[in-house]
Amino acid sequence: MLKFIKREGMSEPEPEQTALLQKQTGLCAQAAGLLIARGISTPALAKRFLHPGPEQLHDPLLLPDMAAAVDRIRKALAQREKITVFCDYDADGTTGGCALYRYLKDNGAEAAIKTPNRHIEGYGLNKAAVEQIAAEGSALIITVDCGITNIAETESAHSLGVDVIITDHHECGDTLPDTPYIINAKRKDSTYPDDRLAGCGVVFKLIHALSSLPVAMGYIDLIAIGTITDIVPLLGENRVIAYMGLEKLRKKPSAGVSALAEAAGISLSGMTSYGVSFSLGPRINAAGRMDTAHLAIDILKAVKSSGALCQNARELCALNDQRRQEVGEIMADAEHMIGEQDIYSEPVIMLACPEWNTGVIGIAAAKIAEKYARPCVLLGGQERLIGSARSIEGVNIYEALAAFADRYEKFGGHAQAAGLTIAPEILEDLRRDLCEYLRTHYDESVFIGRRVYDMALKTADVSQALVDDINRLEPFGQGNEKPAIAIKNAVLKMPRFVGREDSPHLKFTMAQGDDMCGALAFYYKQAHELVPDRADFICEANMDGFSGKPQLIVKDIVFRHSPALEESFAAANAPFLLQGFFDELAQPAAAKMHMLTADAFCAKLKTELAKSRFGLCVSVNTRPAFDYLVSLPLVQEALKDGRLALWDKKTYTPENCIACGQAAGHGRVMRVGMPLEHDALWNEEIKDCYRSYAILCFASRDELLAYHKKLLQLLARRPRTADELARKLGLDKAKAVFALRVFGELELLVTEKNGRITALKTGQKKELRQSACYRGFEDLINE
Repeated sequence: MLKFIKREGMSEPEPEQTALLQKQTGLCAQAAGLLIARGISTPALAKRFLHPGPEQLHDPLLLPDMAAAVDRIRKALAQREKITVFCDYDADGTTGGCALYRYLKDNGAEAAIKTPNRHIEGYGLNKAAVEQIAAEGSALIITVDCGITNIAETESAHSLGVDVIITDHHECGDTLPDTPYIINAKRKDSTYPDDRLAGCGVVFKLIHALSSLPVAMGYIDLIAIGTITDIVPLLGENRVIAYMGLEKLRKKPSAGVSALAEAAGISLSGMTSYGVSFSLGPRINAAGRMDTAHLAIDILKAVKSSGALCQNARELCALNDQRRQEVGEIMADAEHMIGEQDIYSEPVIMLACPEWNTGVIGIAAAKIAEKYARPCVLLGGQERLIGSARSIEGVNIYEALAAFADRYEKFGGHAQAAGLTIAPEILEDLRRDLCEYLRTHYDESVFIGRRVYDMALKTADVSQALVDDINRLEPFGQGNEKPAIAIKNAVLKMPRFVGREDSPHLKFTMAQGDDMCGALAFYYKQAHELVPDRADFICEANMDGFSGKPQLIVKDIVFRHSPALEESFAAANAPFLLQGFFDELAQPAAAKMHMLTADAFCAKLKTELAKSRFGLCVSVNTRPAFDYLVSLPLVQEALKDGRLALWDKKTYTPENCIACGQAAGHGRVMRVGMPLEHDALWNEEIKDCYRSYAILCFASRDELLAYHKKLLQLLARRPRTADELARKLGLDKAKAVFALRVFGELELLVTEKNGRITALKTGQKKELRQSACYRGFEDLINE
């Protein structure tokens, strides 16, 4: 069961503060309160935030070594020296690199642009690249989004007569490369007012310093794409860059961006930070992940439309499609391995496969970590395993991995993500030791999935004014996330599935008392099998394009237990429960040695629930067993307070649950129903429930003879499915299954491989009690 927590660092606004900010900004109370909670607590700060503009940008010459770097570049331009821009292969590096390259070319420079091959050369400058650049006649290298750790490579360049200007935004080590040109706001000696710039943002400041702000603004759309995609905080200068860049994207985008958007079927006229993050950014990143970033660079550096540019854009979109497919395949492989190795309950999921593309495994690792509420480390490669680690809220995966740093050939990262290179033979020992480290250093409570929200509202608070005011807070990103709204204990009214291709989305009315709001949960059917009648939600607010009314877009849901949820569980598992009932009654009589009374069962259940909130499965195979189980006061109490949950097959949870059969990853099992090979809850009360259900399913000898006669007629025309035959016979599903199972056990049915029934044999006299199903039902009913 997900746990909803308020975003860290959010303060509670005072009513007087909120009222003042409302008056000064015109925002509704909820939006004003949100700004205050995020530290924008005065009218002056709110004005700057709501109206980002160029006047909020700082003097670029305040950045360390900026003046010296400008002089060196101007010298190169004046003396016609060749300049090579060396950029990282991600969207931050390529957008910044192309912006700088285009500026240099626009100003008559003899310029080249290069990027390393992620899969061969790895990150940053390398000696071979430096030697090649020198051999090609460059006198100056300008790095973009890399270089701050390239001490040896910078020295190599100097030895070859090549100067190096480093523009970077990554953390600085104790020792910096030996060059007088290091532009990085994170330098310890930096006095620059804002150290949150992306790599491309540093380039924007460099172009500004070399020319003017209006000139630098000519490249602002590229800079905004890189800034948003690199997930730097969208605050301060980054907010201004993103805001102004989005305006240019909507009105006058660069030729390459325009071509890419057209090839992808993306409209730029209404582009938002979300659109950049999930449409443009991933396509640009796909080039470096799947091959080299040169294809993205060829697109981004273009200054006019051409057939070649359009072809490149189409190729990049195809590469992104391939990237998505590979991520899906890695996900499928990983989930199969998780099941095969039964490592659901391990504190970390660590898996390796030589065929996995190391350029995209980080994406898959993040998805696995989110789904299973466990840190995930996925590794690929042949002679050496190159891995990406992604963590969950509350677990510092960098710190955990660093405990074994002496085993890695390469290692780096931060609390939520890390990268490592290891020898294949140490994988199993590392997995074992990392699991033990996490068990020792973390309480099991961290493995409960968490989702953050910004404000808890009622459905009555969701209005057009709220939606309009939220839109005023754009662009959204890290540090200024789109407001996540918690709506607790709301009723789902009139739920129905909508949309093309199997209607995957759940549309409903979210109600609290008489207050209601339309709601939509995209792809609900893919994520959930159960539909509750009451739940807690985390949502985003927008306007419904059809009705013109405000609506809530559901991002996460936590079911509240109710009789309706029990019915949803029973309905979702109806075929399994029906089959289980017939299977149990077809077995030999229940063994008394395995019978547990209700008191004994509840005492054991209480003990098991106290042991851990994870790994227990209370297994039911039949509808009467389920109905009896949920009637027990202890079970009802545990379902309501969250110690037990109804297992939703489409949403994995490691927490204690009630499931049909056995839930994956749950090693502790308690059973309810006929005690066959294992201890199970079974007493006269539950037997009476079974007997009542059996009577509903049972067909007498005369009824079976009548069905047999009608089946002969129906099957004489064409083969039919069991469901078709049930409808034609006018029977409910249970009684039809009983009749067909009896006929099948008596070897009277002829079926195809696809399960369709083709014929019914005649002329053979059969004793009904030769059918184990018939015998089991009759004995139970007559007992």
